[in-house]
Amino acid sequence: MKPSIAVLSPSSALTKRLGGAYARLIASQSRHRAEIVFLQGDLGSGKTTFVKGFLKALGIVPRGASPTFVLMKHYPVSRRGSRIGHVYHYDAYRLSSVRDLDALGFFAASRDPRAVMLVEWPEKISSHAVRPTRRVRFAYGASPRQRLLSFS
Repeated sequence: MKPSIAVLSPSSALTKRLGGAYARLIASQSRHRAEIVFLQGDLGSGKTTFVKGFLKALGIVPRGASPTFVLMKHYPVSRRGSRIGHVYHYDAYRLSSVRDLDALGFFAASRDPRAVMLVEWPEKISSHAVRPTRRVRFAYGASPRQRLLSFS
């Protein structure tokens, strides 16, 4: 089992910065397969805010927020020398099975070692066919703006 690190974020601005720091960490590491990152937490717990910071750190300014209605968004990374070539942001909330992920090109993209796949609501499709390489869990803190992020 991987060690877990927890961070208490007092604001959405810090949650975005944590997303950026996480992107830089992943970009600094070489790999032989795609990074599949499960983002788990209740509605409004900071998942999409974190993703916005992640994307911004890679030079991507997304239009719109979560891919809830389109189910997946693809962002090519054009930064020179980046070990990340593509970011795929999946929102599995409305998916009913792993077959739905296949229809969205998930398994084809997962073979690309320069791909990072961020999956919100992974519990909707979780099975033996999809295993994360990393997990970030989001929870509400004591105050309305606080969020607890756990990385493993």
